[in-house]
Amino acid sequence: MIRTEPDTSTEDTLTGEPMDLEEILDSLTGWDEIAIRKAFGSDPYALRGLMVARSALFIALRRAGRTDHDAHRIAMGMSARELSERVKTPDTKPGPAAPTAAGPGDVDDLVDEDEDDDPEGKASTEPTSPSGPTSS
Repeated sequence: MIRTEPDTSTEDTLTGEPMDLEEILDSLTGWDEIAIRKAFGSDPYALRGLMVARSALFIALRRAGRTDHDAHRIAMGMSARELSERVKTPDTKPGPAAPTAAGPGDVDDLVDEDEDDDPEGKASTEPTSPSGPTSS
């Protein structure tokens, strides 16, 4: 049968609303996983970075009717910018601030008050200078 209307499903995949990465990954079937393994040469769950987004685009293109070869060629041929415009990744939320080196006055934050490092109470409570304990 000859198709008289162009197949726009692939074009929609490439030009429509950005695809949601998590939705694509959550919908992977075993057949999709096998196709990713064959096309990308790696277990789908071992892929990292942009390759995860490329594999998701690959699956979306396959589902839109592209052959595995064409879908892989398109996904691999996109620049990082083009890919990020097509595949929406979850917004990254800032994590806790990285610890910084303690400055003057921050030492109390680093000391565990419950920890008993001096069981016999022999530690001096007098302030010290770099040359040793100060006398008054």
